[in-house]
Amino acid sequence: MTPDLRFTFSDRISWIQPSTGGGLYIGMSNPDTTNGYSYGIRLTDTTLISPRWTTYGGYTTQYGFVNTTNSPISGTLTLYDQVSGGPYTMSITVAVGSRSVVTIPTQLVVPANHAGQATFAFVGPPGAIMADGLVQNSSGTVILPITFAARNFQH
Repeated sequence: MTPDLRFTFSDRISWIQPSTGGGLYIGMSNPDTTNGYSYGIRLTDTTLISPRWTTYGGYTTQYGFVNTTNSPISGTLTLYDQVSGGPYTMSITVAVGSRSVVTIPTQLVVPANHAGQATFAFVGPPGAIMADGLVQNSSGTVILPITFAARNFQH
């Protein structure tokens, strides 16, 4: 997967952290009892967050996800509902160099007159997915563009 780590002394381990439950612990050990080694660990949250989606007044929300890597990227779109709490979830796999589009409430069924925020948690390197969205009325006119950003900015 881009970036390629094959010719480095590196490894990429990815997972989607459940929204509930405690933290995870990462342990490192050196099986070589003769020589000491220095290790470095970098943890990066690649979850994207969008401030809004809506089904009020017959509006639909449409999200687009673009894969920027050379491998398929799998993730989970989660809508948090400010009316009922939700959440509503959908698994998505974005093929190499392609765009996946999800329309709410058509593909991800959500009741009318609900709204909230969304996250897209995926397994892959930072920047693997670029996402955006829009809200449109029943005639297809775009009334609001929607952005996605990193949930936790890395320092």
